[in-house]
Amino acid sequence: MVLKQSKSPDITETVILDLTGRSSQYYDPNTYAFDVAIGGLPFLLNVNDTTPYRRSTARWKYERVDQAREPGEQTLDSGLWVRSQTSFHLGEGVQFQEALEGNAEQLRFRYFTGQGIDPWTPGQISLLKDTTKLFPAATNSSGRVISLPATISGVDYVLHIDCAAAGSTAIRVARVTAGGTSTSLILGSALSTEILAAETDGTTLYLATATYIYDYDLTAASPTLHAHYHMNTANATSVVLQYVKNRIMAGVSYVTGTTPIAAVYELPFTGGHGGAATNLSTITPVANTTTVPIGWIWSDIAEGRGAIYVAGYAGDKSAIFKIAPDSTGALGAAVSVADIPRGETVRSLFGYLGTYLAIGTSRGVRIAAIADDATIVYGPLIFNTTNPILGFAARDSYIYAGVKAGIGGASGIYRIYLGQLLDDGTYPYATDIVATGTTGSVDALGFFPTSAQLFFSVHSSGTWLQHATNLVPEGTVQTAIVNWGTLEKKSWKRVRVETGTLNGNIEIYADANEGRTQITTLTTGNAYNTDFDLSAAYASTQVNGQLAFTLYRNADDSTKGAVMNGYAIKAIPSPTRSRLIQLPLMCYDFESDRRNTRYGTLGGAKFRLSALETVESTGATVLVQDFTSGENFDAVIEEIAFTRMTPPSGNNENFGGIITITMRTVV
Repeated sequence: MVLKQSKSPDITETVILDLTGRSSQYYDPNTYAFDVAIGGLPFLLNVNDTTPYRRSTARWKYERVDQAREPGEQTLDSGLWVRSQTSFHLGEGVQFQEALEGNAEQLRFRYFTGQGIDPWTPGQISLLKDTTKLFPAATNSSGRVISLPATISGVDYVLHIDCAAAGSTAIRVARVTAGGTSTSLILGSALSTEILAAETDGTTLYLATATYIYDYDLTAASPTLHAHYHMNTANATSVVLQYVKNRIMAGVSYVTGTTPIAAVYELPFTGGHGGAATNLSTITPVANTTTVPIGWIWSDIAEGRGAIYVAGYAGDKSAIFKIAPDSTGALGAAVSVADIPRGETVRSLFGYLGTYLAIGTSRGVRIAAIADDATIVYGPLIFNTTNPILGFAARDSYIYAGVKAGIGGASGIYRIYLGQLLDDGTYPYATDIVATGTTGSVDALGFFPTSAQLFFSVHSSGTWLQHATNLVPEGTVQTAIVNWGTLEKKSWKRVRVETGTLNGNIEIYADANEGRTQITTLTTGNAYNTDFDLSAAYASTQVNGQLAFTLYRNADDSTKGAVMNGYAIKAIPSPTRSRLIQLPLMCYDFESDRRNTRYGTLGGAKFRLSALETVESTGATVLVQDFTSGENFDAVIEEIAFTRMTPPSGNNENFGGIITITMRTVV
């Protein structure tokens, strides 16, 4: 019998097959009428009841074993993937719920961002107290406002200080109660020039201008402003005053001729509140505080365990120094204890409990730990700002920092929780109360001792006070992004929200590729532990899921508002599915194609089987051509099974039979 000559590629000739990677060898169907070709090797199908053509979805989800110490959503199998949050008490600042780095146990109690919400009670999120303007800045003022706490004759006050130069009838200093009752203390007729700094030791108010440092007796029946120190060397360009270690300290920057000079002084206020002013040049500066770079500005002073800390900057270089008193109380020389990264300058300091030193910089806030020897170790920026931090206050386990235009574009307060150090070296934080409609710097802040109401002063606006009882009209929390640590797309199905009986509405939103969409509104008077559909908000499958909740104050009672306990978002992974395709292939030395054209060669069956097994062992991706359906796809061979159907005969091996090949499509 004479066999027809084949056209390349064919089983009667050497097969060219790349076995090292993806095999895209193409078989030209115009040669012989085969049913399929795998990596350029052609075959006929042997489809019947015994050897069927099978096609199924490859397994794409695996059983989960919960190894966590405590059971959670990973323990349950509802067919959906679940990510829940039952508390928010570790604050904001995380973009992803899953741990890209850091502690997953901490991340589960954090969120992305919020405004007007109080997350600090474990197991719930609620509304913050509202704010009111306690005392306005002078109408002709376009400058700094300083607010200081003071208790005079058993009554708590805020000392409101308008710093900008003003006319004779302007109120420069007033004392204001939490109820808003004010008394003018100093008018422009007594002090008309710009106030550079202010401080109180509890009974006396100290004010600094370019030419004098004044004292004012807050307890006297008819006090007068007394010029105590004269800046006789030259007019000061910058002054900071602080009462630390039972003494008044001043950091002064001034210019003598054309030479900028800076120094730190301990200011004795002896001899009462009268007499002629003393020249500041008669006081010896603290050692090493004058040997600073030209243009140095002493920006703030604070106290800690065993030392006074002073900070300053020149240009983009900044440092913190410690000044340690000896056993007699005399101050030693200033010693550098911290260099700040270049380009970041220290603008405020605040010591708390002898243990912590809050550092306000041009970029945000750092918290330093104070050692027994008064050295400090500071951590990374807790949060970033575009404007410098100029003031702090503290109460209980929290430090409060003033932020310019940093909460929804308005000026207000950030709260830092010292009760837990996070794994990244920072502390939990969240936005707090805000001075609505303002954008000026927060120059100072403090607390009324009795009512614990927080107050703060905003540049060009005035002194603002946290309301005693009323809540903000609304607050919003945006969750961290949920994606379970995989970039596969998900079909977002439901969100479950848990509340007690609501005293205000809650609106639920989904943040999707299509934008923010409202899901539903939870209404006052109802309690919820309910699932809500997300399919309308997530019209298409996508990698990430993110929610936002807006909590509202009660429409009839401003002291009550919505409280949310937690939520759970649910999705099902929707990766591109791969298919398992099982084909029964004829594999004989001699065969006839669909046109009944005979072809083949001795040993051809063994060669084709060996070639397929080689591709299987290397894991190569092959091009599969199905001429019966017109489908072409890439696949990896998962399994080859060969059933021999012909016995040896005479001198012929008759090595032939059926190959059952299982392939996984590559997606």
